Amino acid sequence: MDERDTTTSLFANPRFLALLGGQGASYVGDAVASVALPLLILALTGSGFQMGLVGG
Repeated sequence: MDERDTTTSLFANPRFLALLGGQGASYVGDAVASVALPLLILALTGSGFQMGLVGG
C-alpha cells in the first residue's frame, strides 16, 4: 500500500503557489481592465453611450 504524508499543506507545494500567484495576477488584471477601459473610452470620446457599450 502507498503511504503518503497527508498532513502536508498545499501552501508548501511550489507548483500550487505558482498557480495561486498566476490566478491572483489574472484576477487583478481583469479588475483593472474592467474599470480602466470604459474610463479610457470616456476620456477619448467624451461619450457616455460608447463607455456603456464597452463596459457592457
